[in-house]
Amino acid sequence: MTALPQSRLEMELALKSEIEQIREDDNWFHVGAVSINKKHPVFSVGYAHPIVADTHFFTQQFEVGQQRGWAIVLHSGGTPPDYVAGWLKPEEEPRAKLWVDKLNLEIQQRIAPLLAKQHEEARKHQAGGAEPGAEVLTWQQGHEYAPDSSWGGESVRLTRAGELQYERRHRGEVKMEVRGRIDPARFSTLVSTLAATKFPSPPQTMFPPGASVCLLKTEPPVRSMSIDFDEGQRLFGYGEIIGSLNALVTALRTSNEDELARWQFVRESNG
Repeated sequence: MTALPQSRLEMELALKSEIEQIREDDNWFHVGAVSINKKHPVFSVGYAHPIVADTHFFTQQFEVGQQRGWAIVLHSGGTPPDYVAGWLKPEEEPRAKLWVDKLNLEIQQRIAPLLAKQHEEARKHQAGGAEPGAEVLTWQQGHEYAPDSSWGGESVRLTRAGELQYERRHRGEVKMEVRGRIDPARFSTLVSTLAATKFPSPPQTMFPPGASVCLLKTEPPVRSMSIDFDEGQRLFGYGEIIGSLNALVTALRTSNEDELARWQFVRESNG
């Protein structure tokens, strides 16, 4: 968990209200601007996102101008990484922490069956001889010639040893290249999660036109699959993979050091 920078807090607190209570209805817990589904591993900030293993709430003390208190923040485990739900007064720290504990328990109850199923599928997959131990994983998103792809086409190549290669292309030109290393455990987690899906059998064969079609590839042996960025995030197993890889690609493009630190990224020296 990384604290939000002062500039982000100033922006968020100008838009978010004081939270008076956690509201409930038949399907949701509502805490300020964020809602947690009571039946499915989903949270909402106006539109739905999958809850993943790293999704959790935390509190952050703040002092912005004359305003002081405790912000309640949801770390999504995807992109964007954090959402500010709202805030409480300084003297309400115990209530803020109590709410966070309650909401995190709800999140764990939503995600636990999914994780258990994922681990069981991975165990069966391995026992059946299907190898989750790919040495290379490549993720491609956007398209260098698509008019609705602001950043062009992006790709990141990861290896079991922790090597990373990132490239961004736009209209035939290489706009950015990054090489470095990540924590090899992050690679292993991605491949293990992928082993619990039906990859490389495609979950869809029809795609809308545009830049939302992504490519996921492992090797050796070479196996690849196309998947829609938005639809894939709602599918078992793929949501966590797409969220993680998109967060990494975005962090490399924008030099988001907080997110890169979660991958233990070390940039390769040009010298």
